[in-house]
Amino acid sequence: MKNLLVILTLILQTEIFAIQYFCQGNRGNVSMGVLLETINGEERYVLNYFNADGRAGFPFYEGVVTEETLPFLKEAQNELKDFEHHFKVSWAKSDCRLDTSKHFLIDCGGKATYHFPENTKLISYTLSTSVSTEEKLGQTFFVNKFRLGVEGEFYHHSLLFPFNPEFCLTKK
Repeated sequence: MKNLLVILTLILQTEIFAIQYFCQGNRGNVSMGVLLETINGEERYVLNYFNADGRAGFPFYEGVVTEETLPFLKEAQNELKDFEHHFKVSWAKSDCRLDTSKHFLIDCGGKATYHFPENTKLISYTLSTSVSTEEKLGQTFFVNKFRLGVEGEFYHHSLLFPFNPEFCLTKK
């Protein structure tokens, strides 16, 4: 875990990318980041996912799991097997809206390009980040979330990646 924080800190210190947002540490050795990067002369928002534990705990779904949903979750695991421990996907800057005034909020729509894994049949059309607040007597909790929509062969998968905001860094 310490190594991930060091790597992310070094990346954030570079000036290569205009906007950077990284989170790490949910469910173990997972890190995610969004960069504004120039690829083949075009500015693109790039989502990077890395899980040092491989496919352990992936995919991660939000919601109730019942006996009826278990076959769907098994199929999701099969359809998303290309992701393994890392994926990189991007959207044209013009297909995204960004607001960093309070939190890092991005909403991308339109067909994405997969840079890794190469030759995958998976397709993505949506990426968004959000901040959720939960209040109870005397305490308030915040959760930063990445949500990625992925079209598999048979199903649409809405993948959720929650992070503790204390383990997220933004650089503008």
